[in-house]
Amino acid sequence: MFLVVELSALSIRGAEAVLEVVDEVWSELNPNLDIGGVIVNRSPSASVEANRQEESLNRLMGKQSVWHPFVPQRTVLNEAVGYRKPVHDLGYRAKDLLGIFDALYKNLIQVSEFPPET
Repeated sequence: MFLVVELSALSIRGAEAVLEVVDEVWSELNPNLDIGGVIVNRSPSASVEANRQEESLNRLMGKQSVWHPFVPQRTVLNEAVGYRKPVHDLGYRAKDLLGIFDALYKNLIQVSEFPPET
């Protein structure tokens, strides 16, 4: 299982609630349930509050569980969703995001039980 969070107080509180449920399910129903990683979405470019929430997230989840790079808050991502297209299809405007999504995909493949597509 993977969590996607934003660097906001409400999102971190939601992650805490998810952790409580995961702990309960893990102890009572499924000892194989685990959180494979945390992906930070819509990360602002610079914000004291976001930095504070990142520290909270690292304390809550463990620094090793929080994946890097973070997905930045960008208009082009909203457009990709609106057009129902992969961000890779938006060309030069999404150029800097491609490496981020590719890195996160590599992390996902490494920790999942699924073989990469060839």
